[in-house]
Amino acid sequence: MRKFLLSRGGRGSKTSLPFQPTVQQTVSGSSALLQASRNGYLSQVKYLVEERHVDPHSCEDEAKLSPLHFASAFGRLDIVRYLVEERNCHTECRNKFGSTPLHLAAVGGRLGTVKYLINEGGCDPMCRGRNGWTPLHCACESGRLDMVKYLIEEKDVNSSCQNGNGGTPLHVAAQHAPLEVVKYLIEEQRCDDSVRSTLGSLPIHAAALGGRLDTVKYLINERGCDPMCRGRNGWTPLHCACKGGRLDTVKYLIEEKNVDSSCQAKDGILPLHIASSNGHLPVVKLLVEDYHCNPGVKDKSGTTPGELAQRKGHVEISSYLSSMEKAVPSEASPYFIPEDTSLLRESEDASHEEVEEDTSLLRESEDASHEEVEESFSIFLEEAMKKGYVEVKLVKVIVVGPAGVGKTCLIYLLLGKDPPDKRHSTGCAERSIRVIRIGKEGEEWSEISTEEFMKMIAEAVPILYSELTATTEHPEEEDKMERRGE
Repeated sequence: MRKFLLSRGGRGSKTSLPFQPTVQQTVSGSSALLQASRNGYLSQVKYLVEERHVDPHSCEDEAKLSPLHFASAFGRLDIVRYLVEERNCHTECRNKFGSTPLHLAAVGGRLGTVKYLINEGGCDPMCRGRNGWTPLHCACESGRLDMVKYLIEEKDVNSSCQNGNGGTPLHVAAQHAPLEVVKYLIEEQRCDDSVRSTLGSLPIHAAALGGRLDTVKYLINERGCDPMCRGRNGWTPLHCACKGGRLDTVKYLIEEKNVDSSCQAKDGILPLHIASSNGHLPVVKLLVEDYHCNPGVKDKSGTTPGELAQRKGHVEISSYLSSMEKAVPSEASPYFIPEDTSLLRESEDASHEEVEEDTSLLRESEDASHEEVEESFSIFLEEAMKKGYVEVKLVKVIVVGPAGVGKTCLIYLLLGKDPPDKRHSTGCAERSIRVIRIGKEGEEWSEISTEEFMKMIAEAVPILYSELTATTEHPEEEDKMERRGE
């Protein structure tokens, strides 16, 4: 079949190599040789080279990939041997990006080919590509622990060598490899997890970008990395997780590590800007709906997340943010509590709802019941002023903030009570803290229900209190009292 395609000018299919441009197959013998080398067809490779006289050193594709590059990348060891030993192909040949066959074998996780190219092909285990990457960087990207160990322990490759951007193998492993590779580099090779790249990025930034949640947890909980650490441009791991669209990592950093969901980078860029610009709608919705990030917030250049999304062609995100901006009371704040809570998914639990009902003077948001209470207060105060003088001082505290920062816990602490357990509230302080005085000497805050507060005011004027009791216990008498002008 291959002979027929060559003689009749047939066209093969597209194929791709890891981190290389797509190779479009053509009718030429060189392209057929690349395809045969990629697919592992040794007999076809020999036929094309020996009978059709196709040059085995040819690189007929836009990335300048040779048959040896293809065979090495896909672990076709028999073809690699044939090209090197019988056709004298140069093992240090480089493609458009400066990568040798050894680099491609390493990034493809082909340990057998890597060993052959180093031990028999004479490749330098520390050879560098155009961006300074070594085979060890490539091995960390592949996530192959056995290959990483081989290069370090048997070939004495420096485990902390840096590429052109200052990135170490640990940076690469944190972003791409399983946790076992990261632990090996840190715990056995003593690689420093506080080394920064030229952009100021730490391995934890790379892990967040790659969505390696287990590595993020390991670096924070066991290695003591700061979940709010910043790169040179002020980016936090949360910014990186939003850039990569890593939903689970975003949730973990905000909910379990109390990272500010609207933390700003140096240029005023928020995580919401990053998620919007990179087209990650699920992350955008999470930030807006669950963590109350303001969809209309602007960076220092005056650009909103929706505008960034529109520039990048993310129409769905741009439309969504535009519709959500209608719920924002103030564009100056990075947070918002929408008046129409139907725009948001339910995020508060039952215990929090009970707190709102019991502590009407410490409400987290405005609602219909609050308006009813204010109307009742005005009626009582008006009637009290007819009978005498009652001085009333009201203090309203509105606790505002994104989910998971400890609003419920704070309310209980202000009232001098034990907060709910961790299943029903986010701990924001040590639970032994108590409020002993707020304001003047001897004053402290206490919990009072709406009914108790109304009764307290009414008791200051006995006549009013008796009429209030009658109204409360007998709703049918309300019309009579209204006709009497009471």
